[in-house]
Parts: sequence; structure tokens; C-alpha cells
Amino acid sequence: AVGLGGGDAEVSAAASEAAALAAFRKLPGYLAIQREYAGTYDGKGAWSAQPKVQVMTDGTHRLVVVSAKEGTGCAEFYGALTAVFEEVRGKLELRSSDNQAYLAVQLVVDLEGDGVAELVGTPDDFSTLSTVMKRDASGYSSVRSLSFPFNDCGC
Repeated sequence: AVGLGGGDAEVSAAASEAAALAAFRKLPGYLAIQREYAGTYDGKGAWSAQPKVQVMTDGTHRLVVVSAKEGTGCAEFYGALTAVFEEVRGKLELRSSDNQAYLAVQLVVDLEGDGVAELVGTPDDFSTLSTVMKRDASGYSSVRSLSFPFNDCGC
């Protein structure tokens, strides 16, 4: 868990965003992409200079979602990663896996009323328009999605 300061008091969105971004850049998944970017593609600096940071809530859970997607693939560099942190008693706790696939999160909601926030968003593929991601011990995985067939190459 990453400390945010301020104990049990409401932590500012800016402090949450900064702490989540710093923790994101230390994740094994992020570091593996960084090694590939620097080693295989002679990349300079961070593989993602401006990850997207969102502070989101469903009214009960306050999540900080950090997402980065850079490059085009197709024999060129491509890196994509999302991390989901939850603010719990003044600390950020990683709720996704440390190498969670990219997801453009649009909504956080407890659909099942079980106290666990689900994510609604768009994954980085060529056929899924929207998906509901449920958290389990290994991170988030899709439980429902709206997709269409894609039988071509993304290149």
C-alpha cells in the first residue's frame, strides 16, 4: 500500500493522482514494458510520458485508475497497461494485477451490491465496444462484453 498522508481525513485528488502515478511506474508490468521500449526499440525516457490518471467513485469506493497506451505495434513499439488503486484508510491499495491489460475506464459501479466495485470500459482490442470487469484475487477480468466480429489484421 502507498501512503497518502493525512490519516483518515479526505485526501485531495491531486495527492491521490501523484501517489498512484508514482506507484504505477514501479509496477513489474510497467518496468517490463520500459525494458522492452529501451532495449528492443531504443526508446529514450519513459515509454509513456503522460499516463491518464482518473479519480473515480461509485459513492462508496474511491478508485484511482492509471492507464497508458503508446505506440502502434505492427513491428513498432507498443505498450499498454492499466492499474487500479483503491483508497483505503489513507493509503492506496493495488486492486488490479501488476500487469493488468489496458482498459479505458468509463464507470465504476458496485453492480452486484457485494461491496466490490466493478469497472465498465473499453479494452484495447479491435472488437469489444464495452466490457464489465469484475475483480478477483488476480485482478480484473471481463464478465460481460459487447463485441462484434473482427476478422482482419489491425496493421
